[in-house]
Amino acid sequence: MDWDHVIQWPAWVTRDARQAAGQRLRALARDLTPLGPDIASHAELAAIREGTRIARGTLQLGATLGMSYDAPLSDDRVIEACLAVRREERTSPLEFKPLMREAMRGLLPGDFLRRTRKTGGAAQSVRGLAEHGAELVELCRGSALSELGVIDMDTLREQAFPKDRWMNVRDIDTTLNCAMFAPGTESGGPRGGLPGGTSAGPEGDQDTKERKSDESAAA
Repeated sequence: MDWDHVIQWPAWVTRDARQAAGQRLRALARDLTPLGPDIASHAELAAIREGTRIARGTLQLGATLGMSYDAPLSDDRVIEACLAVRREERTSPLEFKPLMREAMRGLLPGDFLRRTRKTGGAAQSVRGLAEHGAELVELCRGSALSELGVIDMDTLREQAFPKDRWMNVRDIDTTLNCAMFAPGTESGGPRGGLPGGTSAGPEGDQDTKERKSDESAAA
């Protein structure tokens, strides 16, 4: 796991939820093997898997709406061709996607090939979060994340949504994705709690404290 991204928890994930997830990750880590013989190879293959996973999910989502979706850069032959190029020729800290630029030379406008970065949707995302924050809070409040004590709603309200243009907002996208796909029991979502039989949040914390106290007394 040291070869992958460092795990960073959103501030609104409760202590018990972090502990439960940590226990599960440690259990899974016992059987993990690297995807490649070194960190660079492992990172490349992990990035390919992550990208194709997202592409597959987008394709499946589009199909439910009658929309087609193609990801030609995820084609097996394209990936094999890219990996066949020496690493120092397909990526560089001084150039923006050099392999893509050379492959598209003569097919795309020169101005496009000379770009040094790509345009993202951060500005639109921040505006959307600011304008629809109250609706998104309600979405999370009515989800299994809140019912099971995975997230603390007060912290979510305070830290997840921008209050001025310079506020750094992160992690909320993943939380909203989980809330969308894990509706609360009122919407037919899951019942139960975190692994171990307790819910997270203040109640779960108290259960944990009482259990540890009983175990200490028995010892």
